Amino acid sequence: MVLKTWIADAKEAIYEAEDLLIEIQNEARRIEWVAGSQTGMYQKTKLVASI
Repeated sequence: MVLKTWIADAKEAIYEAEDLLIEIQNEARRIEWVAGSQTGMYQKTKLVASI
């Protein structure tokens, strides 16, 4: 019985760790997207200013 409880707890910890990794990955993608958007805005502003 103790082993079954330990296995269930280990599975739950693994699922929680997986959820955390997904959240971190999503945040990293969001940051990359925002950084790319800002770079694109800078380049557009620079282009318009040079005209």
